[in-house]
Amino acid sequence: VLLSSDKYLSIQQAVMRKIPVPQTVAADKNALARQIASMFARHERLVVKPRFSQGDGRHCYLLEAQPDAAALDRFAALPFSEFIIQEYVPYNALYRVIVINGHALSEAVFYDKPAAGWKCSVCLNPDIQHCPDPPESLLKLAEDFSRLIKAEITFADWFATDSGWVFNEVNTACNLAIHERISKHDISAAIGNYIASRLRTKIAAF
Repeated sequence: VLLSSDKYLSIQQAVMRKIPVPQTVAADKNALARQIASMFARHERLVVKPRFSQGDGRHCYLLEAQPDAAALDRFAALPFSEFIIQEYVPYNALYRVIVINGHALSEAVFYDKPAAGWKCSVCLNPDIQHCPDPPESLLKLAEDFSRLIKAEITFADWFATDSGWVFNEVNTACNLAIHERISKHDISAAIGNYIASRLRTKIAAF
């Protein structure tokens, strides 16, 4: 839950385990302009978003130049104080993989493509696409990441790029109704069955 809430922490965990990620720095409002300028010294386009997830992507911004004073004032007026600044990843699609107890639900992998603009979503998006035959490389990477961070249940999002998979972020759970309707797979039952099995194991141990 902590890793899914703190996006910078989840990026750090991926970096420690040599999983490809966008270069990322954290900043509060006082350091935002300076950190953006520092990142622009290395990258042509940046993404600025809340460090702690909120708003379903509403407060996620693409920058192609150092923001002017008016833009910085708008950042300062946002209802949170901590940001992450990332290099923009030129991606073809965003995939979501659900992993339970180290095993990816291959029947329930989803993706979305940035049709207009640069954003897309695999969360509360009625237009997400089901991937009936997900790449094994993606499933293995998602499983490896889940095991490495010792997470029993993860909803992890991955950028598909021309050079391979890049980690975006890990989530706890969005509403599963859209995902279950599109995939025809009972994801909530898979999660419930795992939690029940863990409970039975704990009971048996007493």
